[in-house]
Amino acid sequence: LGETLDQSNLSICYEGIQRHYRNSIVRYLRQCLIRDFPKDFKEKLKKPFKTEEWESIVKNSELSRSTGEISAEIKDDFDLLSVNHFFNVFEAYFDVLVPLDRTRAPHKTRIRQTLLQWLKTVKTFRDPISHPSEEDLSYEDSFLVLDCARRTLNALKLDGTERVRELMETLRGRPLYV
Repeated sequence: LGETLDQSNLSICYEGIQRHYRNSIVRYLRQCLIRDFPKDFKEKLKKPFKTEEWESIVKNSELSRSTGEISAEIKDDFDLLSVNHFFNVFEAYFDVLVPLDRTRAPHKTRIRQTLLQWLKTVKTFRDPISHPSEEDLSYEDSFLVLDCARRTLNALKLDGTERVRELMETLRGRPLYV
């Protein structure tokens, strides 16, 4: 009874990506877009997506709720976003979402490329995490996706950074960055 539950890499990544990374990014996007585009934030949120793509996002969300499969209510359009949508929004509104002070502004292109790459890496891993197969994720893949999520959250100074780091420690079985 004193044993600890051995979590799979997949379940550790799911917690890190879906519960912490996704929720922190959604809150951040909601805050920034409403703040900077108070009258048309809904249109701004939809703009990075093709019309049919956004309609599909809405339709898929409504389907799960109309059948009773999911009971959680949608607060607003931001709740429709999945981790695979973040890249589009950050690419479209980088200047709004990642304000740079004068010391970092000269490095804008590199900062933008780096952040978008981290977002893209997490996006790439979204399907195996959300729709797992019987095989667990490798340690290397698990560590990479959590590291990119942690780096993104840290760069944006968002909640969840520490919890994702702790999950990375769980993967390794010992503390990181000691």
